[in-house]
Amino acid sequence: MSKVNFSDEFKRDAVSQITERGYPVSEVSERFGCDHLLLRPALALAT
Repeated sequence: MSKVNFSDEFKRDAVSQITERGYPVSEVSERFGCDHLLLRPALALAT
C-alpha cells in the first residue's frame, strides 16, 4: 500500500472547512473523497 501525499492547497482547504466553517471532519473527508484519518495530521498542525 503506497502513501498518499496531498498538496498543501488541498490540506489548507480541508482544514479551513473544519476550523473556520465548522464542518465535521467526517463530512469534509467524505466530500474530499479521503479517509478522515488522513485529515487529522493536517488538522493537528493547524491548531
